[in-house]
Amino acid sequence: MEEIDYSNTMALLIGSSEFPEDLTINAIPNVSANLKFLKESLLNPDIIGIPESNIITSLNENKIQIERKIYSISEKTRNKKYTLLIYYTGHGILSSTDYQLYLATNNTTRHYLESDAINIENFKKYIKRSLAGRKIVILDCCHSGAVIGAMGDVKSSIQAGLNGFEGTYVMTSAAEDEPSLFPVQNAEIPTYFTSKLLEIVNAGLDNDREYCSLREIFTKIRNDFSAEGLPLPQQSNFNNADELYFAKNIQFVNKKINEQTAWENALQKDEKWAYFDFVRDFPKNPNIKTAEQKIADLDELEFWSNTINMVSAYAAYMKVYPSGKFYNEAISRIELIRKKEQREKEEKEKQNEELRLKQAEEERQRLEQLNLIQLEDQKKQKEEEEQKEIEADEQLKLKQAEEEKQRLEQLKLKELEEERELQDAKEQKEREAQEQLKLKQAEEEKQKLEELKLKQLEKERELQDAKEQKEREAQEQLKLKEAEEEKQRLEEQLKQKQIEEERFWQTVIGTNTTGVFKKYLNTYPGGKFVNEATQRIEILKKDGKEETKLPGILISLLIKYWKIITGVAIAIIIIFMVIEFKREPSPTNPIDDNPKDSIAATDSIVSNVKMATDTSLKSQPSTEVPMSESLMSDIKKYSKVDVLYNADMQNIFDAIINAPQEQQQQPFVKTFKDKFNAAKEANNNSKK
Repeated sequence: MEEIDYSNTMALLIGSSEFPEDLTINAIPNVSANLKFLKESLLNPDIIGIPESNIITSLNENKIQIERKIYSISEKTRNKKYTLLIYYTGHGILSSTDYQLYLATNNTTRHYLESDAINIENFKKYIKRSLAGRKIVILDCCHSGAVIGAMGDVKSSIQAGLNGFEGTYVMTSAAEDEPSLFPVQNAEIPTYFTSKLLEIVNAGLDNDREYCSLREIFTKIRNDFSAEGLPLPQQSNFNNADELYFAKNIQFVNKKINEQTAWENALQKDEKWAYFDFVRDFPKNPNIKTAEQKIADLDELEFWSNTINMVSAYAAYMKVYPSGKFYNEAISRIELIRKKEQREKEEKEKQNEELRLKQAEEERQRLEQLNLIQLEDQKKQKEEEEQKEIEADEQLKLKQAEEEKQRLEQLKLKELEEERELQDAKEQKEREAQEQLKLKQAEEEKQKLEELKLKQLEKERELQDAKEQKEREAQEQLKLKEAEEEKQRLEEQLKQKQIEEERFWQTVIGTNTTGVFKKYLNTYPGGKFVNEATQRIEILKKDGKEETKLPGILISLLIKYWKIITGVAIAIIIIFMVIEFKREPSPTNPIDDNPKDSIAATDSIVSNVKMATDTSLKSQPSTEVPMSESLMSDIKKYSKVDVLYNADMQNIFDAIINAPQEQQQQPFVKTFKDKFNAAKEANNNSKK
């Protein structure tokens, strides 16, 4: 027998109870109860104890959903340490086309059975994908019969289809020619087969084993169904898979607990009959020898306890238990009895003398007591006479009190009549006052209603005023929002100007002439580099490098816009050459006589000009201007949003072009360049 490792057990519980697309396939409402109660038993650590994360439930899903779950759980158990359990409850239908078994799903129809239901061969393939060391398949698989509440079973076909499941145990609800029943009137309880399976798993079996094997469970179900006249279940067993322990045997566990409890109770009572009952009820318990020894000890103790304190009784104990633990004590007690009898004889004579003296003293006391009784009787008689006189006086007083009481009651009745008359008059006045009060209240109520109406009108007016106030506040909020947005726009402009100032300053530093530094001071009189520009001008003056204003500006412009100037020059040259080649043919230009030669010559010249231009550009000295950290931060921000084609974005793009390659290669810089080029192209297309 092999025990299941429940922590490495994966279970898939599949149920199909409703078939809305084909009303000829009867619903099985008990399927939900099957899944619910089976899952509870699987989760119960006292019975099986599979972790909840290892149990997957599929109720009324279509073919694709179920097959994916079977495939998935087979993939998860690709190791010998795992145990795979798959349970299906619903309809099993035989195809009239290929005579194969199909397990019905929620969207199954008889007409499209082969496409909408699960073919048993595919079912087998998916399970074979699992490399679990133990595989258990339980099918409560049925379809409708002629009688309401019957489910026609296809067990024989199931077993034929499941051949080849090595190391797999398969249990089904009934044979092919028998119906598998379910309680039609009560959808809250499982089908008969699943109910019996759960009954055995939850209650256990009456044997001396700690676990219930699949073979024992199947045998119990089959025997019970045979006795009850119900359809018999079937099983398929490969490589003795039915010897696998499936669940803990609750009866064995309870019996073991009962034995331990009984032994503890016997020890607690420590009585002969308690040990005797334990020996009788649990003859195979390992504590039997101890219990029997306890009984023998208690028998001896009981014999000793019941031994009368007589020489013959102690002699009888010594004869029955010659090696008993009380043997020496018995000898000692016999000696004590001999001495005791001697003392008792002496004491008896002494007691007789004391008794005689005591009787004489009692007689004297009796006589004295008799005299006291006579005196007490006389005193009691006198007290009784005095009591009678007192009672007579009390009777007289009671009679006088009764007469006085009657007189007072008559006076009280008269007073009550007068009070009643006064009360009637008072009630009449009160009724008249109430009538007046009601009239007054009606008038007041009328006034209150009018006041309420006025208050309602005032309230409505206040609500209208509040509404208008909210609208005004909303407008104020809108204005504040617009002001905030304007503030943000101005801040962005200020930030852009700062970027332009930094870019201009980088160009100025690259030029390093007094003219460009003065140009910076004129352009940004309040700029952040004013002090540094002033200092650099002073340094240049001291070094004798001061230049005239115009050459410095021209140099700075040439440095800043050298690429644009070079491009414009190239464009002018190309245009000029094209115009030259388009002139009328002349005798001095023999190429013009042939248009094709003219075009080829033009292309050749343009190509040569382009090569010259590229060579010129490559030979230009590098004027890279590193971008500041604030500009890099702005580029990173703009790279995450849509980029527009405007002057600000063009300036940033120009700064990127003039920046070192390591900065241009930053991913967010490339993203910004791509977005800007796309925006620029879109703008050009819209203009065209």
